[in-house]
Amino acid sequence: MMTLKGSIRRAAMVVLAAGVLAIGALACGFQNNDEAVAELDTKLNRVDKQALENAVQIGLHEAHHNDQLEEQNKRLSDRITSLEDENKQQAGRIAQLEQDKQVLMDLVNTVAAGGAVAAGMAPDVMDDATALARFIECTVKAANPGANDTVLAMAAGFAETSLIQQLEAGTMTYDDIRQQIPIICAGQ
Repeated sequence: MMTLKGSIRRAAMVVLAAGVLAIGALACGFQNNDEAVAELDTKLNRVDKQALENAVQIGLHEAHHNDQLEEQNKRLSDRITSLEDENKQQAGRIAQLEQDKQVLMDLVNTVAAGGAVAAGMAPDVMDDATALARFIECTVKAANPGANDTVLAMAAGFAETSLIQQLEAGTMTYDDIRQQIPIICAGQ
């Protein structure tokens, strides 16, 4: 498929060739006719002028097309930069979530270790931290049977926060927690 530029050039060449042939034919046939030569010269000038106008039009179209391509490339470059920035932000969020997950896993492991130590201990002789850890462990496991460690860690974090708020508000005491441990942990 021929481009617009190629089509215009080909048309200009055909017109020029036709003009040259016509001038040559008329010059041969009318060797002494100044009027015919002047008319051919005028036609040839028009063909030259048209060819020049076509070349200018082609140049303008190319310049416009190049400007459009540059603008499009700039927009794409800006979009790529934006996506790279967004990717960096997401990577930071993922790193933070991984840290949060590790903190929760450490909490679950601490609760589990405290529960193992406290398992043989009667609730009324447990210190406050051990009683709280054992209560959280049993509550989380009872509420989420068969859950994986990540879910247990998240639930333990929420339970601990909630219990601490209740203890600080005075709506619950460590003695309340110690009394509920045998009931909640009975099925485990």
